[in-house]
Amino acid sequence: FSFSDKIIEQINSLQYLDWKFIKEKALMARPGGYGSFMWRVIYWAQILIAFFDNNFIIILTGEGIDSLTKANRDMYSFLYTDPHNDFVKILVEYGVLGFSLFAFLLYRFYSFLGKRMDILLILVIPLFFDNMIVNWSYNIVFLLYLTYFYKVYIPKR
Repeated sequence: FSFSDKIIEQINSLQYLDWKFIKEKALMARPGGYGSFMWRVIYWAQILIAFFDNNFIIILTGEGIDSLTKANRDMYSFLYTDPHNDFVKILVEYGVLGFSLFAFLLYRFYSFLGKRMDILLILVIPLFFDNMIVNWSYNIVFLLYLTYFYKVYIPKR
């Protein structure tokens, strides 16, 4: 295999996947300098540490819609961009209850479509590494794939 320098940098950044290192960088509010993947992991840890410092009611119900956007810096002063992770965003904005409902919805959707690995990958990986819920191009491609899947596989069930 021949990888570009960017991919090699990302692979090399995996050496920093150590909770002590991640927590230290998150508490210092310094996620950058270790590649895009590690930036995300440290940034997510930063957000989750701040979120779980809240009281029980906030953890249960969330901070509120769009509390992780650029416009809202009251609760998370270290934010300079969105979390690039829909799971973190949903957990913080809607709390454990909202996240549980979202996870249940994903599971039901996955089950309805026959528990296929391709559906799971198309659902989970983009939600984990970007903002797919609000990404129009992803949603169109996903809906086209679901339409194709429904036409080909559902009548056979």
